[in-house]
Amino acid sequence: MKKFFALACLLTASHFSSAQFSDWQWVPTNYSYYYFKNTTHVCSVTQSYAFLCFASTDSGLSKITSLNFYYNNPIYPPLDSALSGNEITALSKDLSPGGNIPILAIGTTHGLYLWDLESSYTYFNSANSPLPNDTINFIYQNGDNFWLCTNGGLATYFNSNGAWDIYNTSNSPLPSNHINCIEQGFLNYWIGTDSGIAIKNNSSWKILNTTNSGLADNDITALYFVDDNHWIGTRSKGLCDSTTSGNWLYLNSNNGLPSDSINFIEKDWNNWWPHNGFIVGTNGAGLLACQDSTEFVAQLDSLDGLPIHNAYDLSFNSCMECLEAWIGTDNGILYSVVIAGDVPSISGNANNIAGYFENDVLHVEFNSSSSKKVTIGICDLIGRNLLAFEKTVQPGKNNIIAPTRNFIPGIYLLTCISENEVISLKLLKHN
Repeated sequence: MKKFFALACLLTASHFSSAQFSDWQWVPTNYSYYYFKNTTHVCSVTQSYAFLCFASTDSGLSKITSLNFYYNNPIYPPLDSALSGNEITALSKDLSPGGNIPILAIGTTHGLYLWDLESSYTYFNSANSPLPNDTINFIYQNGDNFWLCTNGGLATYFNSNGAWDIYNTSNSPLPSNHINCIEQGFLNYWIGTDSGIAIKNNSSWKILNTTNSGLADNDITALYFVDDNHWIGTRSKGLCDSTTSGNWLYLNSNNGLPSDSINFIEKDWNNWWPHNGFIVGTNGAGLLACQDSTEFVAQLDSLDGLPIHNAYDLSFNSCMECLEAWIGTDNGILYSVVIAGDVPSISGNANNIAGYFENDVLHVEFNSSSSKKVTIGICDLIGRNLLAFEKTVQPGKNNIIAPTRNFIPGIYLLTCISENEVISLKLLKHN
């Protein structure tokens, strides 16, 4: 039996809310208030180390940590001055490529910034580098190499030696210089443009469009590959899937999809929805969940009364015993953390243990195969022991509770010890 316990938080200009997702419904629970420093629109998000996110907002670049949902804007005055307003269009996802010096690639309407997260950055534009256009629509990172989708073609910047590769309609079979997205496939790259898809395999190219394939629309905005499926998001015709069998599948407003305008497609790493699903960000219908078939299963278009019309970008981060997700929307950031999932139970079987806070009470739920003593401990993220007690559990389902009224909101580590087994989980106390 699978059991998932997740917390979701929407951080907005006036409000920070929590919700629990279960049975394909997003159900608001307790919430508190938070201020987002005069901005709501978040077009892209990325992550570096555990609990840390960078987001592009109306006011520039912001740093957020989920430990206390702290916003720091500006994060570096010279960089913030250069990135004021609505100029940031894309952020790289992996800030520690190959274990090298951390670097954040920032795409804007006036060029590319490579920032070391400290005091220096390098700036490229079409005047001082081979960058084919100053507007960068999407950044794909492969190690310390950056693939830049621009309005003037596709550029690859090799950070290790400073070299560039440029592809455009003049020197390649690209159907258009307006590049929206790129995704790495099996031994190839799929490049989404406003005039179809170019598939690059070393020096060979293949072009897909509505004339020579089952492509739903030529204006491609998102790409997502899983197993034999190649899901393709379009600007106005929903989703289509180019399978390796040669059959095309379609998911759009004609068969139940609430919006045909797609911003991103991502694997459902958080297991918000079962059946190997994937997450779709849209314009007009918020966040959608789909199965690996032509089936739309769930929608999140509001949270605690706040509308979520547009979901622009999603970034996952695995840290400790949990998985975080940050989603940029037109009404702030949606934050979710899975704090228990498929982990061994106290009995050692492949069941689950779940821990959560509710009304200043800690709940620890698990199955046990026999009667035994279990030691429960709670510490904060700097290692201070805050709570420890021993409990004798019975065979079957157990629910252990302990008061935590003196715990401030934040993230805690739960440890369960039984015989020779130790299990640790990360818990979020939101008020």
